[in-house]
Amino acid sequence: MVKGVLHGISLDYVKHAEMYSAAIKLLTSISRALTEEQLDKQRELVEKHIKIEAKLIEKISKILPDIENRKQKSKGFVKCNIRRRKKASCIAKISRKDNRSW
Repeated sequence: MVKGVLHGISLDYVKHAEMYSAAIKLLTSISRALTEEQLDKQRELVEKHIKIEAKLIEKISKILPDIENRKQKSKGFVKCNIRRRKKASCIAKISRKDNRSW
């Protein structure tokens, strides 16, 4: 999942680069003007895109804390198990030494 998010971010950077390039071309060259209808369609597309990205950011913002919490819980669980195993191992060694001395 993280790989997918990072890939999406990298694609977003590419998109922004293309937009900046288009803006530079728009400002430095003469092009045919859009009709009012074409402009409205472009505006709708951009607004739709912004809404989709906003929803995605909202969803990711809600999901990420849970993922972080699960990772922390699992790390704590692993550390706790390692400590328990070490403790059990130490107890077993002590028991063996005590049994030998008998």
